[in-house]
Formats: sequence, C-alpha cells, structure tokens
Amino acid sequence: MKFTLPEGAFPAVALSKARQDELVSEAMSVVSETVAANEAFLADGAKLRSPRWRLVRAKEGLQVYRQRSTSSGSFNSLNSAGLSEEPLSPELQSASWASGHSFKRNKGRVGSKKALAEATAALSPSSVATEGGLVDAMRRPGVPLMALHGTVDGSLDDSMFGAFAASDQAWKWRSSHINDRFDDARLLTSITRPSRRDPFRFLGVKWFAKEHPAVLSGLVQRRDFLILEATGLTRDSQGEKVGYFLMHSVALPDVVPELSEMGIIRGSLSFCF
Repeated sequence: MKFTLPEGAFPAVALSKARQDELVSEAMSVVSETVAANEAFLADGAKLRSPRWRLVRAKEGLQVYRQRSTSSGSFNSLNSAGLSEEPLSPELQSASWASGHSFKRNKGRVGSKKALAEATAALSPSSVATEGGLVDAMRRPGVPLMALHGTVDGSLDDSMFGAFAASDQAWKWRSSHINDRFDDARLLTSITRPSRRDPFRFLGVKWFAKEHPAVLSGLVQRRDFLILEATGLTRDSQGEKVGYFLMHSVALPDVVPELSEMGIIRGSLSFCF
C-alpha cells in the first residue's frame, strides 16, 4: 500500500536569510568538489586501471565501478585531489537509493533527457566524496566508493532540461519519466530560482519517502530523505560551461523534524553529477 503523509505533516518552511545562505554555500561546495574531481580524473587519462576497482554495471556507454575492500575489510582513502593512486571519475559513495550519474559537459557526447532517464533508472546511487571535503566528512566508515564514467548522446540543454524540477509538478513529471518510485514527495521551499541567464538554476529543500515493498515491511524500516536539490550551470577551471545536478541530505530539525514516531528513519545521501 502506498504511504503518504497528511497535508499538514510539515509546517510551512520559512528559512532566515542567513540559513538560506548557509544552504547555498553547502550545495555549491559539493558542486565545486565534483567539478574539481572530474577535472583531475580527465586530466589523468580518464582510466581506472587499479585492480582495487571492479566493474559492476555497464550500460550504453556508461560504466560503474565499485571499490574493492582490502584484506582488513576497509576501503582506501583518497588524496587531496579526491583520487586514489589511480584516477577515478567524481568519487561516488554508495547509498540505499536507486539513481544514476553522468557528468554533463557542453561538447561531444553528453547526457540527453532520454539517456539521463535510462541511466537514472538503471544504476546505483552514490555520493561524490573528496578527502577532506564536505561529502567525505559525511561518508560512513566502511562504505565503499563507487565511480561512474562515460558519455551518452545529446546536448547539455537536453540533459539539464531532463534534470530540472523547480516545482512539484515538474518533479512529478521527472519522477514518472525516470521511475523514481516515490511513495510521497514534497517541495518544501525554493531558495534560488531560474533566471534568464541561467534558466536551469534552482536550489530548494525537498522531502521524499521511497517506495517500501510490502515484502520488506517486517525486515526493513521505511526511510525518508530531506535534501537540498540544485541544478544549474557553472564553469570549470578552463572556463568550459558545465551543467550540474545535486541531491544532498541536510538536517533541519527545527524546521522539518524527523518522523521517528511514525517508525520512519531519516536516510542520508549525497551525489552530484
């Protein structure tokens, strides 16, 4: 049975200017880490040569690698550039939510709306994590890194249009297209909105609960997520235009409290492509 919260489950979200600025800064820090990690990977040949990485999925020009554990069961850390001894694409930390990732650039083969949907439906979720960075600080011990690299046909605008969801209605359209399988989802507040210069610019606070199969009801507790979602355009160190899409967990206990009294665990995720 589909789970939905009553309409008044969350109070109206009103964030102070200082709180909004903090959230914008946090989101842009993750985006900057992702762009830097991607540039370092490309500059070093865009290859994964180390036996410490295992290919776990390949689909239409995209490859997903999972970091192997060492004999002690731990996972290697990254250097200051966000890379292990061999280069990897923006490092991805595994999470418990199905989504795909491809980094969008404004030349050659990039993520189209169709390809974005197919990749998102097919691949495992993750987070970009560079050592000492914001997302690395969130990563739980013992969680392996994952890396995705590849290209798909389309234009930057196609890919950005497919990812853009600055309203509840647009989010529903995107979710139905890529089969997000949400039980319930709410756009709680918008902090930055599209502009003529950047029509894909958006940053807002969203909440969602993933579909919870009945067969798992007695085994796994239902989880919800409170995230910053951001889309937009930026430029790398070479001045090349880059599009980004971010979903990044945040804690706002005084504004959007956890729903533990309903038996729901607040999950955590952070990924950017």
